[in-house]
Amino acid sequence: MADVLDVLETALDSKAVRALGGQLGLDPARTARLVAAVVPELIERLGRNANSGDAERIATAATKDHDGSLLGAAAEFLGGRFTTGPGQGILGHVFGDQIQAVTDRVADQTGVPAPLVGLAFKALAPLVMAALTKAAIGAVTAVVVVKLLDVAGDQIRSGKVKRWLVDLDDRFDADGDGSSADDIGRGALGAARKAVTSAFGLGRRLAKDPRVERGAKKGGTAAAKAASSLGRTAGGWLRRLRR
Repeated sequence: MADVLDVLETALDSKAVRALGGQLGLDPARTARLVAAVVPELIERLGRNANSGDAERIATAATKDHDGSLLGAAAEFLGGRFTTGPGQGILGHVFGDQIQAVTDRVADQTGVPAPLVGLAFKALAPLVMAALTKAAIGAVTAVVVVKLLDVAGDQIRSGKVKRWLVDLDDRFDADGDGSSADDIGRGALGAARKAVTSAFGLGRRLAKDPRVERGAKKGGTAAAKAASSLGRTAGGWLRRLRR
């Protein structure tokens, strides 16, 4: 047997978490914290169900519908495919009529609106089932399911999921300031700088173009002024972006 949480950690990398965050409208750091709340709820409830006589049904469902291959496409699945996936059905079997109460509790814990928490549960439930199958390494029996879920539950209570997602948040925090929030838009800011630099260069080239200079001498000063203005404006924005 393998470790359910280790299997999930491999699948739920930064790319997968960003994909889920894109669907929920949350930044990666907040999405990671939401995952850290939802995954334990799923595993611990599955564990309680398994120890209450439901292990055989869980093993059968895992064998029949969750072969583990989904884990290799976690980012694609979390990027939108989960909306038509089996998540809602899994939640009905795992939580029954308590799913709304669990969703509301996680919403209170994380500060994420309940409808988004519900979507996160729907997205992550199939991945948890896939991880259970993969961790069983072909021996998905009631006894193995109970053992895997018991071990995973003990690890959750020891703080393993929180440590794993703190590490994930650290990978989002590219500048090492302890917060990933300022890193989220760094790619966009770089693109903006590149665009402004290009505009600045264009303005300078236009201002120095002999054809523009000749046009200015013939009275067509508007083009030269426009080029000069473009260069000055772009230069000002470039200085601000560099701060």
